Amino acid sequence: MSHRWIEVAESAYPWEKAALSYVRERLPEQDPFRAWSNFEFIAEDGSINEVDLLVVSLYKIYLVEIKSRPGRVTGDAGTWTWTHEGRTYTDDNPLLLANRKAKKLKALLQHQKALSKTRVPYIEPGIFLSAPGLRCELAGVARHGVYGRQEHATAGLPDIISVLRGTAEPLAGGLGTPFQRIAPALSQAIARAIEQAGIRPSQRARRVGDYVLQRLLRESDVSQDWEASHVRFPTIMRRVRLYPQALHVTDLHRTERRQAAEREFRLLEGINHSGILKAEGFTEHERGPALIFEHDPDAERLEVFLYGRGGTLDVGGRLNVVRQIAETLQYAHERRLYHRTLSPQTILITAPASPMPPISPQPLVKIFDWQTAWRDSTSAGTARLTAENSLHLGLFGDKQSLLYMAPEAIAGIAFDTPKLDIFALGAIAYHVFSGRAPATTIEELQQKCDVGRGLHISEAMDGAGQALQDLIQDSTRPNVEDRLSTVQEFLARLAQVEQELTTSAAEEEVHPLAASPNDRLEGGFIVKKRLGKGSTSVALLVERDGREGVLKVALDPSQNARLVEEGQILRKLRHQNIVECYEHTEVSGHAALFMAVAGVEITSGAYTLAQRIRSEGRLSLDLLQRFGEEFLVVTDWLEQNGISHRDIKPDNIGVGRTPSGKLTLILFDFSLSTTPVDNIRAGTPPLPGPFPAASQALGPLRRAFCCRHDVVRDGDGHVADLG
Repeated sequence: MSHRWIEVAESAYPWEKAALSYVRERLPEQDPFRAWSNFEFIAEDGSINEVDLLVVSLYKIYLVEIKSRPGRVTGDAGTWTWTHEGRTYTDDNPLLLANRKAKKLKALLQHQKALSKTRVPYIEPGIFLSAPGLRCELAGVARHGVYGRQEHATAGLPDIISVLRGTAEPLAGGLGTPFQRIAPALSQAIARAIEQAGIRPSQRARRVGDYVLQRLLRESDVSQDWEASHVRFPTIMRRVRLYPQALHVTDLHRTERRQAAEREFRLLEGINHSGILKAEGFTEHERGPALIFEHDPDAERLEVFLYGRGGTLDVGGRLNVVRQIAETLQYAHERRLYHRTLSPQTILITAPASPMPPISPQPLVKIFDWQTAWRDSTSAGTARLTAENSLHLGLFGDKQSLLYMAPEAIAGIAFDTPKLDIFALGAIAYHVFSGRAPATTIEELQQKCDVGRGLHISEAMDGAGQALQDLIQDSTRPNVEDRLSTVQEFLARLAQVEQELTTSAAEEEVHPLAASPNDRLEGGFIVKKRLGKGSTSVALLVERDGREGVLKVALDPSQNARLVEEGQILRKLRHQNIVECYEHTEVSGHAALFMAVAGVEITSGAYTLAQRIRSEGRLSLDLLQRFGEEFLVVTDWLEQNGISHRDIKPDNIGVGRTPSGKLTLILFDFSLSTTPVDNIRAGTPPLPGPFPAASQALGPLRRAFCCRHDVVRDGDGHVADLG
């Protein structure tokens, strides 16, 4: 097949060239057969779509995706895994994306002048497994639309050539309607329509800001995620999320997409945590607005990781994954940021390639996809449904995430925003521990929750302990009032699960980042509880030689200097309303501060002013007056000593007791004290004061502004505008 085959662009990959040559040499040199290879088209929704091969056959048009990985392929309708020479690679079933492309291409061709008076033939997606000697062990419906070389026919894989020639196809469709043969005139019209549609060479190099789009990572009805490399420094990789704008839609639709992109970027402004995929920039592209994120090429979505490599996780590894997700969510909630559509599809996970002593290798988790999130700038928490915080399911990304969504959100009734994430957390824990999703349909999820008053992991996992069963059921109860209230409560219950499932040698020292209750750390510290993880450190409640305290440990040795500076500041501060630092030390190569506990525990894990407000509601006028006076005294004392806190907020204020038993405020976390005064973005939005950093003299103004906002929030649970 020569003149009927149009090579729109030459393939850059030898294995793809070999696959295309295999097909080209065997297609008939006659009407209605035509083919186009290696091109892309812009769909009516504005998305960029790459096509390996398009073939006009006797009865249909075939859109063929070429997969040339050697070895063995296994999988189901949702996920495939390739195994070759001891290595595995897991990804979505490629037919899912090929099917989306086929539908988009048909809609595009139907609107071209050449086909305006006739119906476009059915475009069928197909996958060509082209590697010689490939062992195809796909199960059941996963084999649908999958073809191989002629030699694969003995293994039950249809021959791609027989399919494209039309000799392997039934003469009728699924409803018994006979397929009509594509006449030569229609074949020619299809060729003209493709030309009119503006197909172009596959441009794997597309510029978005300073980055070049290389590979499509993921696609939804709302956005496309691309792997991209820097224009000047190709080894620097980023994840680019493109919100394509359709060509023939209303201005309202375009505005909605633009606002979704801008909103996601603004929501993540000022959020800096190792467990949240960092948004590094916002830019424009010819097809729509785009966000630029940090990117790890080895990261996989959690559901893909669990499918392909979940068997490599022991109980401790699964606990670690759930704990990382929960601690990240706790960090977000403390900043009044709520994901609302959390699921394994919105979590990236990277497994270390090799051990990194002295800490055993553990997968690293990052949460992403915040386009439907909500950030509360006016309240410490609310259960009211308003127009501002309602879920816009029209901007929803992966529909599989619905299988982890609380029933009240799916039903569209009033919901308690934080508890949406609690439900999702419980459903994700179900998946991580059992190895399978909590349900296959929304209806099944609803029925399980209603009948069982929450999910029961014992249905999917043998030998599940009572603490684990209770944690998942209490997190996923259909009645919002019966559900766990906070992520802090979830973490406390997870610690009980950890005690139930794991044991460690009494004298064995563990790494502080992987520490669990009762673990022994270098330096003689015994861990009693994990308190939380921030952007630069993890906090552990520990005991040593009979003294209880908080051990604040740098997340990475690169953060050691920052923690040392904080320790030096704290050692100079002696005030009843400032946390006492016992000593600066080093644990397993990580800088650490051993400090007094900045507060008394009122409920499970609740020590701070923010936690007290969330647990008990507004404070009494007596406490409000006392705390306000203490604020003014301690900030005035700091000013006189030339110290700026830079991040005063309820989450950085403990509620302790004086020797006489009265409640008192204790200020902690001075990690931003040495931040340059001209860095006006330091701190937690929206609490930093709205003052331009003109001089050092503005430090006291910023502190006063933050204090005023904190005091008012303590009284009624809302941040008031005192300007």
